[in-house]
Amino acid sequence: MPHDHGGGWLLPWLRRTSYEALYDPVTLKFLLRQLFNNPLGARLGQIAVPTLVVTGQFDSLVPPSHARWIADSIPGAQYTVIRGALHNPMDERPRRFQRVLLDFLLAS
Repeated sequence: MPHDHGGGWLLPWLRRTSYEALYDPVTLKFLLRQLFNNPLGARLGQIAVPTLVVTGQFDSLVPPSHARWIADSIPGAQYTVIRGALHNPMDERPRRFQRVLLDFLLAS
């Protein structure tokens, strides 16, 4: 499905839902758990480059509280919530995401 829909959450959500329907729910749950069950968290403090952590306001896969923890664990990281977005703010709110990203890159 092309991504040139101009934003919104319905089409991206339908695309993700149809994709996820191809997989076994038990396997998807396992993969989701592994997302946070890894040793990388302890190494976030070693990141020494400008870092932007972006999350969607209604992200249920990586909730904003988790994204905030990641940003707080990286020295000097910038944390941004894209209002009205789910898990893919670059797809659901492309103009806002582009503005946040460009502002970050121009300031770095």
